[in-house]
Amino acid sequence: MKKILAIILTLTLFLLLLPGLSVTANAPAPISVLIEGQRVAFADQNPVIIDGRTLVPVRGVFEDLGFTVDWNPATSQATLTGDHVVVITIGSSVFTTDGVSHTLDVPAQTIGGRTMLPLRLVLESVGYYLGWDAGASVVLISSQPDPVLPPGFTPLPAPAPQQQNLTGTWNWLGSPYYVFNADGRGTMYGMDILWAASNGILSICITPGLCGTIGACFAPSEWYYTLSGNQLTLTSRLLPDITFTYTRG
Repeated sequence: MKKILAIILTLTLFLLLLPGLSVTANAPAPISVLIEGQRVAFADQNPVIIDGRTLVPVRGVFEDLGFTVDWNPATSQATLTGDHVVVITIGSSVFTTDGVSHTLDVPAQTIGGRTMLPLRLVLESVGYYLGWDAGASVVLISSQPDPVLPPGFTPLPAPAPQQQNLTGTWNWLGSPYYVFNADGRGTMYGMDILWAASNGILSICITPGLCGTIGACFAPSEWYYTLSGNQLTLTSRLLPDITFTYTRG
């Protein structure tokens, strides 16, 4: 049964990702968020870009803005309470501010166990302005229009590659599923793969018996990953509702 499930999963990923022809090898510039010129500290999940939109952790940003953030797992809703009351639902493009509905262009979603959403419409609904400095990869939040970078701002340094952290055998449903070798090769349920990891993104190239060099393989699969001790959690970049958890063998 496990083998059949693995084959189905592999075929699904193959069909979904067929147009892809390369694997992510270089870490993108890390994204900072500034509120009135002060950098927001994120505990365990940094901002990410999905479909051309920057998504940030709700709790980190809105708590710094003075809101209380409550999470209701039964309804998959985050309620932000301050001078206004904002209700955000995971997977929904609609949020409400003081009972008035607004529509997001990218729905709120869970990544790395955190509620993530595009900020502009939510911030504007509570009286803030948002800017983006592409050169420094910075989201700017201010109570004044047209926020700008403060003098002397220093962008976050690019993180070092994290490939070595994931080497080893990772079990799923009690059996070895991924084996990541230190040279970027390995197996996925016994099939040959290429893999690379950096800046929270794991790229897996599924090419049974045909693996070449990183950057020249067929049908890549990309996942956001979080590593906590011997537990590895993967969340699909393409379908953010798909999450798998593995334990190191």
